[in-house]
Amino acid sequence: MTTVKPSGNTTDQLLTYCQGKDADILVVGSRGSARLRSGLVHGGTGRSILDDATLPVMISH
Repeated sequence: MTTVKPSGNTTDQLLTYCQGKDADILVVGSRGSARLRSGLVHGGTGRSILDDATLPVMISH
């Protein structure tokens, strides 16, 4: 596991990092537990990651 503190566009930085490391999965945390239970992830970095990722993403809270 690696913790990354990106600068600039968070989504772009995380996905570029994952691609450079040939990652198999990206695990991200979410504070919106009610949103996860309803199957919705709204706005922000979480939504961008889900929209733009080319690798599997696991969201945990």
